[in-house]
Amino acid sequence: MTHNHLVEDHLVMHVKGHGASQHSAVEDAFKSMRLELQTLIKDPIISVSADAIEVKNIQKTQAKEAFLYFFFKRIVDSYALELNIHLTVKYLNIGGE
Repeated sequence: MTHNHLVEDHLVMHVKGHGASQHSAVEDAFKSMRLELQTLIKDPIISVSADAIEVKNIQKTQAKEAFLYFFFKRIVDSYALELNIHLTVKYLNIGGE
């Protein structure tokens, strides 16, 4: 007799990301989401899909910088954001560990 060991879970994860652009801040947030998901679910993960993403907070910071205080002055942007990601996770629950 066969048994379906594929489990589907719905989760909401709160993550933060930082980066020099919005794109890199979102990538950082998703990287931390994947790391947190791996610690939360110990079984082999088959698929992860984002059902909805809520932007809780986004901050853009500008800082002036210069080489040796006088040369090559420029303004550097950085972004920090907080997301609530609604996920559907499918993983294989075969027991064992």
